[in-house]
Amino acid sequence: MNYTETLEYLKNTAKSGWQLGLERISELLKRMDNPHKSLNYIHITGTNGKGSVSAMLASILYSSGLKTGFFSSPHLIRINECYQIDGVEISDCEFADIMTYIRSFAEKMNNPPTEFELMTAAAFEFFKRNRCETVVLECLMGGLLDATNVIEKPLLSVITNIDLDHMSYLGETLDGIAVHKAGIIKENRPVLFGDTEMNSIIKSAAQSKNSPLHRVDFERLHGIKQTLGLTEFSFGDCQNLRLHLLGTYQPYNAAIAVTAAEILRAQGLTVTEASIRAGLENVRWKGRFEMLQTSPAVIFDGGHNVEGIRKTVKSIKFYLADIKPDIVIGVMNDKDADGMAREIAPIANAVYAVTPDSPRALDSHKLAEIFKAYGVSAQSFGNVRNGFIKALNGGRPVVILGSLYMYKDIAPCL
Repeated sequence: MNYTETLEYLKNTAKSGWQLGLERISELLKRMDNPHKSLNYIHITGTNGKGSVSAMLASILYSSGLKTGFFSSPHLIRINECYQIDGVEISDCEFADIMTYIRSFAEKMNNPPTEFELMTAAAFEFFKRNRCETVVLECLMGGLLDATNVIEKPLLSVITNIDLDHMSYLGETLDGIAVHKAGIIKENRPVLFGDTEMNSIIKSAAQSKNSPLHRVDFERLHGIKQTLGLTEFSFGDCQNLRLHLLGTYQPYNAAIAVTAAEILRAQGLTVTEASIRAGLENVRWKGRFEMLQTSPAVIFDGGHNVEGIRKTVKSIKFYLADIKPDIVIGVMNDKDADGMAREIAPIANAVYAVTPDSPRALDSHKLAEIFKAYGVSAQSFGNVRNGFIKALNGGRPVVILGSLYMYKDIAPCL
């Protein structure tokens, strides 16, 4: 297959939807001679922040001189974004070559792999072929039955936090979701928990598997200074760290990443203060309170659950002060749209509800009605672009949120 044919193959595979479980990915990898077993992983999950923490830690590790693979999803514009080595995305040619190789095994399976399982297998093969020394591996959903959870002995497992999301797959309670997140904890391998309060299920899982349980000491985080151009902070003895990522939540994500780096250093990896400093300053992570335009301000944030939206609203209040922005929002139909609207309504001037390009998208008319019930002026649009252009023409600051899937429709408009 060439690159275009590869994308079409994955598109057709995606029609089967999401299916949790390790049987298909395990069989596929076995047919591929288990490429995942030759690599060293940092495995990361969490309801919110796992992408940012993963990107920061990967940047720290390759700034330390370690050849570092990074697998994350979903992509914003091109699928190549999901596969990086030392910050460089996979080429079209190599992606097509690897996926062609994998397809030859997948088509022999009675129970064929899902799109994400194919993508995960491609990540393992890509990092093996390129002899990566470390791999930062981000879960797509949950952990216990996520395709990435075939790895056996990670250098470190990281759980950023636990909150309600993907409830139709992971359960409708925090305890049920915690069980899935705890699934990445492995026997005698360290785990880092990044939430501010300990979770009893995470603690019990770590104890039952003799896994050293580490916490993030957020009291070490101080001196936070943030503008629309830069985030500065100190963490313990690391003074005046700099991030070009915005959002009031990012220093806390950075604290998790730095703590993870310190644990890895104690295991013998060559992580220095200089590499931590360089890794944080050089990391780029699109779609997370990203300033796309300054006049008028256009900000994109991938918050897509109630807790994520709550953090986004806090950032909006901090950066825009008393100015109420226009909100462009589209959500998936398995999300708590009412809970998200409840958080957004007090800071919104007007809402432009859109329908993201996904079979899982909530109809924009229904979304607009939810906001109207909270007393917010709301219009509905059949697609993302039309809603965004209408909002942009109003001349006020615009914040786009609700789903990362909208990024590809927003970016070309600016």
